[in-house]
Amino acid sequence: MRYSRTRVITRSAFALPSALALALAFAVAVALALVFALPFPLVNTCGGLSNTAFASPGSPGSPGSPGSPVGQSTPPPAAAPPAAASPARDVAIEDPGHRGLDWIHRRVLCLGDKAAGGAEGAAGDRGLVRVAHYGDSIIGADRLPSGVRQTLQQALGDGGHGFMLMRSPTRWYHRAGALSWGSKLWAQATIQNPWMTGLRYGYGGGLARTSATGAAIKIRLKAEGSVGGRVSRLVVLFERDPRGGVLKVTRGGVELGSVDTKGPRNTSGRAVLVFPDGDEDLKIALGGGGTVRVHGVALERSGPGLVWDGLGLTGARYYSLARLPEAHFQEQLGLRPADLVVFQYGANISDLRVLPEDWYRQGVRKVLNRLKPLRDRLSCLVVGPVDRGFHWRFGLPSRPIVRDIERVQREEAISFGCAFYSSREVMGGDGSAGRWAREKPPLMWGDLTHLRPAGAQLLGQRLGGAILRAQRAWRRQNPRAACPRPAAAR
Repeated sequence: MRYSRTRVITRSAFALPSALALALAFAVAVALALVFALPFPLVNTCGGLSNTAFASPGSPGSPGSPGSPVGQSTPPPAAAPPAAASPARDVAIEDPGHRGLDWIHRRVLCLGDKAAGGAEGAAGDRGLVRVAHYGDSIIGADRLPSGVRQTLQQALGDGGHGFMLMRSPTRWYHRAGALSWGSKLWAQATIQNPWMTGLRYGYGGGLARTSATGAAIKIRLKAEGSVGGRVSRLVVLFERDPRGGVLKVTRGGVELGSVDTKGPRNTSGRAVLVFPDGDEDLKIALGGGGTVRVHGVALERSGPGLVWDGLGLTGARYYSLARLPEAHFQEQLGLRPADLVVFQYGANISDLRVLPEDWYRQGVRKVLNRLKPLRDRLSCLVVGPVDRGFHWRFGLPSRPIVRDIERVQREEAISFGCAFYSSREVMGGDGSAGRWAREKPPLMWGDLTHLRPAGAQLLGQRLGGAILRAQRAWRRQNPRAACPRPAAAR
């Protein structure tokens, strides 16, 4: 027994240092991993840590502290440092001959034309210019469209928040100017998860369905900067059905109107409810009669003003939009007539190492060709992908495939007659994803793919500014241009 106890004690004496060594090695490995994962440098740009950067006002060596030399007066407060230069550049829209944006430039003239803006057009609006902005998760949270929306509505008038799906299809789908919540008895599908048959997913690529009487969705308006927060027109886009139900819309307990969705199968409908301008919550509920299928609703004001619809879906790409039947897609742009269609895809295809160029070019071309029958009264703009970087341990270089995606999109856009806008150049070109991630505060998430809210807002503001500059340049070259007459206004 004595030998046995000694043996155990000896083993324990050797086991303790081994355990400490393993724990120390694990701690060092974790520390190194954290250093390589940090989205900012540990040293300043001068090559070393500042001696006073972490000094408190009363610590030795800090200005005016007890440890300062005797008799030396406290230096005057330093002047405020100059404002840091924005990491976002002002980049012009590429639009040879103004072919891509000519129609919306003419329609913007209507916003200052009382004769045209005061008469109701074919869509029942009073001088509203509408934009449909399709894209992927880069715009899915509506931060980038919100930046454009605020910039243009401050200059051209607040036409309302615009389009939204009935329910959020993913946890990344948000609206900057509206919040919706309500019954889980509403089922929401999109072209990214098309579990409903038919692929008639409408203007925004989504379809909500319910057959439960009383199933309700509530919508609360939110201000976006100095605009937004009010509504006086509700546009409901839906699918008809022989057994379709009735939607009832109320605000503050007062019924604003109803929408009957009965009609021939495989046809889409549109209803517009007009009511006094206000900021109270809206409630949309099934009032009975059968099943309703709703593509979404648009929150507008009477105008004159601009409406910017953010139509981003997580995981989407050009081929996703091409899933919609061509006739159905064109029908939707007739029910919600847009003066400008914007396409902003590319983040999801950049997962690949090498771009299958012919295949990708066909997808872009297929979507653009669907606009041909509408081009006489429709502008189009292709926005290139944002920069995307490799992981931190590789030094934050840009993925080469992003340049190839941008090149193909630019070539197809200009060839078709659309305008093109380079998000990469706005961000600063190669390596900009890493630089934006290292900004303080960061403008890009650590995945070096998605923009943080501040970065998306900044990019949206730059796009809005580029559209206004293009409008002024077009106006200088077309001083006698006039707003299309009310019969042509949509």
